[in-house]
Parts: sequence; C-alpha cells; structure tokens
Amino acid sequence: MLIENLITKINSPSSWASITRENSMKKKFFKTAYAAAALSVCSFANAGLIEVDFEGGTGGALVGNTYETSGLTFDNAYYSNCYGSGWIAGENDTCYNSNYNKSISGSFLGTTDFLSAILKYPDNGVTSLLEVYDINNNLLASTSVNAGNSLISLNQVGISSFRFSWSNDDVVGLESISFNGVAAATIPEPSTIAIFALGLLGLASRKIKKQ
Repeated sequence: MLIENLITKINSPSSWASITRENSMKKKFFKTAYAAAALSVCSFANAGLIEVDFEGGTGGALVGNTYETSGLTFDNAYYSNCYGSGWIAGENDTCYNSNYNKSISGSFLGTTDFLSAILKYPDNGVTSLLEVYDINNNLLASTSVNAGNSLISLNQVGISSFRFSWSNDDVVGLESISFNGVAAATIPEPSTIAIFALGLLGLASRKIKKQ
C-alpha cells in the first residue's frame, strides 16, 4: 500500500507541476545572476557616433574637461579669441603670433576606433597632421591632409588619445570633433569583477539549498 501511494503521488499532475515550477525558478535565478555578472564586465557601453562642436566657449578660456560628459577631455586647447568664436586652437594668444599654432591634444574616457575633425582655416600651405595613441601612449597611426582640406579622419582600433598639429605658424584650429564613443565610466579592477561574480554565484547557491 505504501508503494502504491508513493507511485500515485509521483504520477500526480500537482507533483510534476511543483517540480517543474522549482526547476523553472532555479533556471531564472541562474540566468539573472549570469546576466548581472556579464553586465559588470561590460562597464563601457557603446554610445555610437558622438559629435562635439565648440560653439559657446569664452574666447581665451581653457577647454579642459568641458566635454567630459561626452567622453572627451583636452590637455592643450583653448577657445579661440581670433576671428570670432566657435572653434579651438592650441594656444591662448593673439592672431598671427609666431607661437600661435601649437598642437591640440586630448584623450578619451575609454577607447574609440574612429576620430575625425573639421579644421578651421587650413589654408596658406598648411599641412594638417593627426596622430592617435593607445592607452600606453604608444603611437598607433597617423594621417595628414594638405592645405584646403577641411576634414581629417582616421580609423584605428584602440585610440585612447590624440594630437592635432600643423606645418606652419598660421592660424589653424578645430571647429568640431566626431568619434565613435564609449560611455564615460570607470573600468573596475579585475579583482572587483571576480569578487562580484563570485558573490552572485554564492547567492544563487544559497537560494537553491534553501529550496
């Protein structure tokens, strides 16, 4: 009689439904834990093409971290106080000063694989040069355009920083910059990621044991 009752209970629809629900809950919990761990590793999200123009800056002011929320900062760049506003140059000085045309440099809060810029006043025999560097400041690639060209661009995986420079001391600068950006975020240390993932697995294990 005991065996018959056990077989009857096992074969009952309610028993199988209970087992199915339990297994389903376990699967859902593991999927959630796995997704959270994966998101912790992917701390930078692709933000698509980002364009930064330099309208609205005060002439002579340092650009610096003004565009940090877009994932971009400048080490050496000033809003122009020459021929109006809406562009940046490499030095805060008067027009046609022999030291005016210094390079413009900056970096990304992450890395990108594309960078382009609209040049301001690339004439009078000026050759414009763009150099890009990796996170260790090693030169990755460079490109140049001759006088009269207003666009310079470069495709290269792993761009962390950049430098624009020119072949003479005429007044030249940038009207805008475009790049395939990444969300401004801090990359966690590998140990932090590992601890977080192990914690999620531990919580999953405890929940299953309780059930």
